[in-house]
Amino acid sequence: MTNSIPDITVVSEIKKIKNDNPLIRDVVCLIGCFEDTETLNTPTLCKSLPEAEAIFGDDETIDANVALKQIFHKDISGCLIVNCTSTTGSGENVNVTRNLTEAKIKAACNLVRLIDFDLLYVVTEFTDTILTTVDDFAKSRFKEKRPFDYVAVGTRNTDALYAATAEKITSGRCAAFLTQPLGVNDDILTLIESGAYLTNLIATLPVGNSLTAKVLDEVTSLGTEYTFKCDTDGTPIDLGAKLVGYGFFVVRLINALDNTYECVNSAGPNGLDLYMTRVTSYIVNEFALRRALGEYNEVSIDLIKLECGRLYTKFTDTLGLIKDIKYSVEKEDAETVNVIISELVFAGIVTKINVFISIEVQ
Repeated sequence: MTNSIPDITVVSEIKKIKNDNPLIRDVVCLIGCFEDTETLNTPTLCKSLPEAEAIFGDDETIDANVALKQIFHKDISGCLIVNCTSTTGSGENVNVTRNLTEAKIKAACNLVRLIDFDLLYVVTEFTDTILTTVDDFAKSRFKEKRPFDYVAVGTRNTDALYAATAEKITSGRCAAFLTQPLGVNDDILTLIESGAYLTNLIATLPVGNSLTAKVLDEVTSLGTEYTFKCDTDGTPIDLGAKLVGYGFFVVRLINALDNTYECVNSAGPNGLDLYMTRVTSYIVNEFALRRALGEYNEVSIDLIKLECGRLYTKFTDTLGLIKDIKYSVEKEDAETVNVIISELVFAGIVTKINVFISIEVQ
């Protein structure tokens, strides 16, 4: 008989719980230049940070790898990753380039054009040119009834340049444009990391929730603080107030004693709140009705009407995301059925409360 040496073995297994909550739309598409130089220009879905880092690396000197950690800050269903790192040469003479150009972003967008996801984050500070590229992609996907929303980061030197940038966001799909580096749980993040963190925050937020005047529990500091002075008629004077008016995602300190920070207003450049933007994408995506394609016309019309009725009930009554959806189903020809969504009726967001007080001295 051979006696064995006492030993304890610990086997770690990561179990991913599938998200079945219809209010969480949390599949993120991440475009960047990563440490890995093997998996290039191939959309890869990863369901956890360890899985992603095993493929794309964990070098914290590379923006995309650090952003990846924040994309998985809290568990999400998955991240669709496109690695835009480029190489030339081979063997010992290989040269690696990790600059994320407009051409690379366009190519990456084309690679994921037919793949469904909810939020897009491109790992770079947005110039107006890059912004236009991403915004145009969002517009084309919305037209194809595969909408997504995106988070952007960037700074400008003057309020006039910020205003010009905001005017270029015409798709209505910008979930947030962040200009301030954030401290999260006492860790100081770069602006690019902060954008990835905000993407995760939005992804894990129920689609019907606004962030206007909401406390950001994990934010503990700001790399850039704004002031918010307005004229007596409400006209913004300070940059912070102007940025809110332009539709940028602005964070401010509201309680120095307990170090509490809030999002001032989560409405975008089009004036629609974050929740309205996300719910619109959700509704349009569901109303694509792709399962009716390939059916006989007569059957398809009845199926589409039935499905539209189901979706109406789902979004208005079951999920309570919207007050009303006005739509019609029309036969155009033997091969075409038009589903026309003429109006989405949202509940407004309270941004002003008047408190009246009467003081009596006896």
